[in-house]
Amino acid sequence: LVLYADGSDALNPFAQVLAAVKAGSGRKTLYISLDEISNADAYFSGDNDRGLSEMIYYLKSQKDNLALKAEACTTLDMDTGVYFMKGHHDPRDIAGLNEKELTSLLNSVSSKTLYDEVIVARGFSNDHLLPVLLNLAHRIYITAFNYSSSLNRVRKIRDILWETEQKYGLDLKNRAVFCITNVVPDPGILDPANFDYEIKYLQGPIFASNLAFETMGRYYSDLKELIETSGD
Repeated sequence: LVLYADGSDALNPFAQVLAAVKAGSGRKTLYISLDEISNADAYFSGDNDRGLSEMIYYLKSQKDNLALKAEACTTLDMDTGVYFMKGHHDPRDIAGLNEKELTSLLNSVSSKTLYDEVIVARGFSNDHLLPVLLNLAHRIYITAFNYSSSLNRVRKIRDILWETEQKYGLDLKNRAVFCITNVVPDPGILDPANFDYEIKYLQGPIFASNLAFETMGRYYSDLKELIETSGD
């Protein structure tokens, strides 16, 4: 699970590069964006006309064999080796998703089916879907830039995670890691001694010619090292 503290992946390709790193290591990896306005098609491409909108239709229609339906709604990005569901057609598709439907979606593409890894990405929102996502996630990455305003949001999200742990009886300490991407000099500082959750820092991605996905690039390498040292 990747949650964007700044609310969007428009300038921060953490989740997409994470999926590419997983796929590059030989893991069959699926990427799904649950943002109301999805950027999935800006990072990945494929020839399947069906995607997340069709999958949500199957969920709301309570169709059988959801794992097969999910497979029919995915496509393979040949450049990265990442499987993905194309972005939905209407923001209301995501806005109308309830807890039961989200659980069914995640179960239909879980590691018990066709995929070794499932990367779900979403702008952070303290709503009815957050506890479902946190509960089902094996690893939780909260990503942000190192702007002072972003780090203020990170601190607030830390407090929300702690409150969610208490309310729902979740143990997130060993699953959640805050990943701060350095994009400005003289960044704000998060005090690890008073933060409760793990903090990691990454070098900023370079977007020219899609270099964020370059396997020899610093951003890709940093993210790969993060995964390896975390044992994921």
